[in-house]
Amino acid sequence: MSYPSGRLILLAALVAAAGAPAGAGSPSTIPLNYGHTGSWYEPVTVGQGFLMEVVPDSNTFVVSWFTYAGAQDSPALPSGSSEQRWYFAQGEFADGDHVVNLDVLRPQGGRFAVSAAAAFPSVGSARLSFDTCDSGTLNYSFTESGLNGEIALTRLFPDGICAQFLDPATDGEER
Repeated sequence: MSYPSGRLILLAALVAAAGAPAGAGSPSTIPLNYGHTGSWYEPVTVGQGFLMEVVPDSNTFVVSWFTYAGAQDSPALPSGSSEQRWYFAQGEFADGDHVVNLDVLRPQGGRFAVSAAAAFPSVGSARLSFDTCDSGTLNYSFTESGLNGEIALTRLFPDGICAQFLDPATDGEER
């Protein structure tokens, strides 16, 4: 099978690490595959979402997370601020893994149309898995604020390729 050339998309505020090893997954999850590339969101959080990119040549999962500061306290923002926040996350996985652990990064110091490089310090972790080709779960944990939670993800646009990687004879395991 031929894959489109891999490209890293800014990976956004994806955070949720923890317990189980990277490859472990519940029986209700499906293996990570190139078909999970796309736009994702949680219907109850209007105006927020994720761009996800699976880079098959390096088994890398990259996520851009577009959100807002929210009501949590932050050293940079007053409580209740609704300032936009972009996070990026990236992690590696092995063929057949059902889960990917991600390092969550927050860009700092960048400026529009200026060539100076921005810094990308790690601000947390995330754990991502998919129940189907059109639904998944992101668990996240921010280091400094202690903010953590779970986001139920829904694909924004219909999937055209994810199911091609799954074998219906083995309950959704990868072909």
